[in-house]
Amino acid sequence: MVILQIEHSIQNFDAWKQAFEKDPLNRKASGVLSYKIMQPADNEKYLIIWLEFDNLVDAEAMNKKLSNFFKNVETSIMMNPKTQILNIVEIKAL
Repeated sequence: MVILQIEHSIQNFDAWKQAFEKDPLNRKASGVLSYKIMQPADNEKYLIIWLEFDNLVDAEAMNKKLSNFFKNVETSIMMNPKTQILNIVEIKAL
C-alpha cells in the first residue's frame, strides 16, 4: 500500500470540501482506493489528506497531476500545498 500525503492551509472547510468533492482529477480512475481527510486537533485551518493506492506508479502519476493542478488552483480555498509519497511498512491493530 502506498499513501500520497497532501498538506495545505485552508480558509473555510466547507468551501474546500465542496471543491474537493468535484473531483477534477478523477481519483477513482487515477487509482485511488480510499482517502482520509484529517486536521490537526489544534488547527482547523490546516488539512492533511491521505490518498491510498495499490502501487507506487499510480501514486507518482497522481502526484504529478496534483503538482500541475496546484499551479492553477492555489487560491483562498487552498494555500501552500505540499505532497509526499509514503510506503506503508507495517500496520498492526492492537
